[in-house]
Parts: sequence; C-alpha cells; structure tokens
Amino acid sequence: VRNLLVVSEVALSLVLLIGAGLLIKSFLNILNTDPGFDARNLLTMQLSLKVDKGEGRKVLNFFTEAQSRIAALPGVEAAAYSNGLPLTGATDTAFAIEGRPKPEPGQGPQTMLYVTSPTYLQAMGIRLVKGRFFTEQDTQSSPRVVVIDEAFARQQFPDQDPIGQRLAGNEDNPSAEIVGVVAHVKHFGLDSEERIKSQLYLPFNQAPDEVLPMLAPRMNLVLRTTADPLGLAAAVRREVHALDPNQPVYNVTTMEQTLDQSLAT
Repeated sequence: VRNLLVVSEVALSLVLLIGAGLLIKSFLNILNTDPGFDARNLLTMQLSLKVDKGEGRKVLNFFTEAQSRIAALPGVEAAAYSNGLPLTGATDTAFAIEGRPKPEPGQGPQTMLYVTSPTYLQAMGIRLVKGRFFTEQDTQSSPRVVVIDEAFARQQFPDQDPIGQRLAGNEDNPSAEIVGVVAHVKHFGLDSEERIKSQLYLPFNQAPDEVLPMLAPRMNLVLRTTADPLGLAAAVRREVHALDPNQPVYNVTTMEQTLDQSLAT
C-alpha cells in the first residue's frame, strides 16, 4: 500500500507540474502578444458632457479646446480623444462597400467603430501600415474619409488595394474614402475570442452636428506622456474644469493598468 501511495503521489505531482508548466507557458505567450498599441506612458480618462440635442457645435468646440489645453501641458507628448478605447468599450456598426450589392438590414458585415480626434491613432501608438492618418484638414467641409485596420482590409479587399476604395453612404451620411490602413488592435483582450474582428476609424471633426451630442455622454481623453502618466491627472482635471467646472472626469487610469486588469483572471 505504501508503494502504491508513493507511485500515486509521484504521478499526481507530475500531472500538477506539467499543468503548471503549460499555464506559465500560456501566460508568457499572452504577455508577448502585441496589443496593437503602445501602452507605455499612456493615461486615459472618461468625460461625460451634457448637451442638448442641437448642440453639436458645442461638443466639437469643447473637445477641440480641451485637447489643445491638455496638449500644451508640460510632460504631454500627445493628446487625443475618442468615443471608445481598446479593452474598455466601443460601439459596433454595419457598413457597405460602394459598388457592391447593398446587404439587407441586419444582414451586412459588422465592424468596431472608433470616432476619434485627428491625433488619436498617433497618441495610442497604433502603427500606420499604408496610406495616412487623419489630419486637422479632415473637417465637416472636406470630403469624408475613414481609416481601416488590417483585419478590415484582409476581409473586404483580399486582392485589392483598399486605399481609395469607398464605404457606401446615404442621403444623410455621405460616402467616405479609405485613406489609411493601421495595425489591428486587440479590443476584447489579449487572450479573448474577438466577437468582431475588424476596426473602422472615423474623424470626430467630420461627424455631423446631429451625431455629436450622441457621442458626448461617453468620451475618452488619451494622453501620451514623457514621465509618470498618473502624475499629470490633476493638471488635466484643472484644464477640463477651466472649460466646465461641472464636468466630471472619471475612470482615470493608465493603459498598462487596463492591460493588467484584462489579464488578472
């Protein structure tokens, strides 16, 4: 009986050691997964701007001024804003490619949608693969443009150059030209199955006035800093409150902390 117990204990120990080794190997593989953005020295926070339905211009002016003030702070390398952030939330949308049969409502492909300031992709450290980023010249009065990610390009244009292709629009929402392709971002986590595997970026400055108030209740500020990101949180709050003393600033964190939380379990 004693010999059987020893053999069983050794066998069980080997199973546990192999399981632990596989777990450690899997965890190290996840840590080495490229999230698609540079999380170092990246501070994020959320704003909820209260506006009425017809105050789209107020929304645009507020976030443009806030970005300008924050970008001028010592230690800020880049500042931006977006309706969504990787690992924390964004919206999804249906789309159609111009020149192709239009899908039935609810039957078309879906993509993650980010509506961003011109500097968002650079501030996040998202790599440009082809074409260009948004610029300050992409406004409501200029031709509509979009940027897609590599997954979108592979799925929709496997044998074509996506640059210059157009997303279909309608009478209220003009068609838009694809001007850039960027790296894919792990939106749902480094180890999670992606429900929607492609991403689409629209310039906040080109959003119609009637759409802007719908984006205002949940917006994200993003700062790339040259030093400790959390050390700038108080200065950012001051600049936001200088524009609107009643404006809440919440969920102040770093993207490194967000990544850590996504791996906690």
